[in-house]
Amino acid sequence: MSDFGIRPATADDLRAIVDMLADDPLGARRESPGDLAPYREAFAEIASDPHQHLVVVR
Repeated sequence: MSDFGIRPATADDLRAIVDMLADDPLGARRESPGDLAPYREAFAEIASDPHQHLVVVR
């Protein structure tokens, strides 16, 4: 099994996150990886909420 790590997500992770969402049959119809502006706005709003904890696994 590969080693993995969990760390806080940053706005720099958005491209990879959105690409992964768009690579799904459902996400392919609703995600727009070409324009990250709405995702950056949503990320900033979620990240500023003290009740949320955004992480990525690598």
